[in-house]
Amino acid sequence: MNGHSEKYCRFKRRHPQLETQQHANFSEESKDDDEHLFMAICDDQNSRRDTWLIDSGCTSHMSKSLSIFSSIDSSIKPKIKLGNGDIVEAKGKGTVTVNTSKGTKIITNVLYIPELDQNLLSVARIV
Repeated sequence: MNGHSEKYCRFKRRHPQLETQQHANFSEESKDDDEHLFMAICDDQNSRRDTWLIDSGCTSHMSKSLSIFSSIDSSIKPKIKLGNGDIVEAKGKGTVTVNTSKGTKIITNVLYIPELDQNLLSVARIV
């Protein structure tokens, strides 16, 4: 064996930056990295009964206004869990007719839930 062992190398002692160093790059996941959902609504006190919000988390179309239903079956009363965790009973299921700038639209299988703050249009039901 020619030369010397690394342990006794004078060159490495004079140039410590050349020594092999092991580094681990990592990212630490914080326990505070929770998922959040924020919703902003600009609402005047005279909220219209025919205004609809498109809701990607809603499983069914839901309306707070009985007067916009063209037909309703009040024997259908499923229990619904709201976004705030409350469980309410729908007072029926029916059809709503909505006038839009593109003409009259019919929305079927809409649950009537008077406890809602807004009418909700379910993305899952539209697609």
